[in-house]
Amino acid sequence: MKAVHKNVPLTQLESQLDTLDRRIEGAEFLDQKARIMNLAGDLCFDAGQPERALAYYESAINTYAAGAHYDSAALICKKIVALTPEAIRGYSRLAWLAVVRGMLEEARDRIGDYARAAEATGLGREARGELLGMAEMSDASEVLESIGEALLHLDDSVSADAVFGRMRGTVSTS
Repeated sequence: MKAVHKNVPLTQLESQLDTLDRRIEGAEFLDQKARIMNLAGDLCFDAGQPERALAYYESAINTYAAGAHYDSAALICKKIVALTPEAIRGYSRLAWLAVVRGMLEEARDRIGDYARAAEATGLGREARGELLGMAEMSDASEVLESIGEALLHLDDSVSADAVFGRMRGTVSTS
C-alpha cells in the first residue's frame, strides 16, 4: 500500500464525510454522486483509512458504471491499482470494464494483469470465477483467448479448454 501523506484528525474526517454524505444524497445526477464518493475515498485514504477509502471508491465505480460513465469508472480503478496494488479488485474491475466496452486490446492487457495480480496475492481461485464470468459476457475471440490464457496461467486447464472451445465457435471482431 502506498504511503499516506496527510495526517487528518479523525474528528475532522468524520465531519467532512458527514458533509459529503449529505451532498451525495442531495446530488441530482449519477456523475455528481460518483465524483463526491471519489472525493470521500480520497479523504479516507489521506487520513490513513484505506479500507474505508476502497468502499467509497467502489461505490463511485458502481455509480459511474450505472450511468454508463465507463471512462470515469476506469480512472478510479486505475487509482485503486496505483494506491493499493495488493487489492486485486481494481484489476478485476478494469478487466470487466474493458470487456463490457468491447475494448479488445485493453481487455487483453487487463485480463492478463488481473490474472498475474490474483496469482501474486494467492487469489487465483476467486479470479477463475471472475474470468469465467467475463467469458460469458463476450463473444470476441480475442477476449476469449486472453481469458483462456489467463485460466491456464492460474492452472485451470479444464476451464481454459472450455473457453478455447467457445472461442473456436466465434468469429473475430477485429
